Amino acid sequence: MRSTSFIVLLAAVAGVYAQCSSLGTGASDSATEFTLSAFNPATSVTSPLHLVSVVTIPHTSFHVLSTQAATINWLGFTMTSGIITAIPPNGETAAVASLGNINPDPSNISPPAGPWPTWSNTLAPPSELFCSVPNPSGGDAILALHDRTDLFFLCPSFFSSGVDPVAIVYNASSSVFPDAFSYDGASCQPVTLLLVPSS
Repeated sequence: MRSTSFIVLLAAVAGVYAQCSSLGTGASDSATEFTLSAFNPATSVTSPLHLVSVVTIPHTSFHVLSTQAATINWLGFTMTSGIITAIPPNGETAAVASLGNINPDPSNISPPAGPWPTWSNTLAPPSELFCSVPNPSGGDAILALHDRTDLFFLCPSFFSSGVDPVAIVYNASSSVFPDAFSYDGASCQPVTLLLVPSS
């Protein structure tokens, strides 16, 4: 019963679309193969990001962007019509597509304003919420979610015992306390997500 409700919710979330044209000339809802990195303007450090599995339930699993190494060596991403899809290793697993911004806790799914940009291999339609925006500094393009480039944070996150990656959170709150399926808001750092073209 719960998984059916979850699929219905994800289908509703998928009804939201990115408006990339509002982000200026050159903004696009498509990009060829790339990887993602987090640039911390306070430290000038750029950290590569990986899709890390944080929850697995029957027939699907949920992944978030993290600085920790992933157990699956994804080959990068593509973006089409605002949907970011992970490219799987040859023959190992199905691709996972962006679901937008949800809390991947199967017992308490939050609405699309929830904390983690999430990817899954669920049968629910993916969300068309991402844009690639030209970098005003002339470097790699910048990722936007819900038409914003300035609401990504790198936060210590907590899902279950031993699953505690430093992960990307959207529109993080400094008042959130670390707990199961939560993050340490006081330790979050604002970052810019960069689309690095695959070589």
